[in-house]
Amino acid sequence: MSSALVEWTASPGSITKYVVTAAPGPATCTTDGTACVIGGAAGTEYTYTVVAYAGNVASAPSAPSNPVTLEAPVVSPTPPATDATMTSDLSSGQTVGVGMKITVGGEGYAAYSTVDITLYSEPTLLATVVTDAQGSFRQEITIPAGATVGEHTIIASGVDAAGNPYYMKLPVTVAPQLAQTGSRATGILVAAIALLSVGAVLVVLGWRRRPAVRLGR
Repeated sequence: MSSALVEWTASPGSITKYVVTAAPGPATCTTDGTACVIGGAAGTEYTYTVVAYAGNVASAPSAPSNPVTLEAPVVSPTPPATDATMTSDLSSGQTVGVGMKITVGGEGYAAYSTVDITLYSEPTLLATVVTDAQGSFRQEITIPAGATVGEHTIIASGVDAAGNPYYMKLPVTVAPQLAQTGSRATGILVAAIALLSVGAVLVVLGWRRRPAVRLGR
């Protein structure tokens, strides 16, 4: 999974918090315990350092941890069960077609962690995205050419702030493609664009006639 559990030995004294920093950044975590989970991009090698705070007084950073490479979320052969629903720019009840682009959004993931967006029934990876500092994402995806007509589910797979598997879903219905209707619609659109272009030229000409992991302490 695209997160790391970082643990360290408690520092002596009246410690009020610890701040762990990933390298490369920008992910950090703050805790009053001696362990925390930090999200990261899958396939990236990270090291971690920890700083102890006694009030506003900070210790020197620890030595870097051993390097770890985070793994991508596991793609399940079947849609994982979840009640969390992604947002999208689709209207309620709107169907999608092969080649159609839609924008989906999700939240509740670990900050700066990798999320895989997959179309089911047959799992087809549509996109991989890294979340922002709030654990959210927005991503444009394309319905693939191999998508069959009928009901499907788009799943965003990742981890939550505690490092547990976390999924969001978006049910979609792929509609049949009507080639004849599509050709006619394309012809009408081209004609409309041509008319619009002529109108634009006339307007312009008319206008121109006028003036104007693990750490040791």
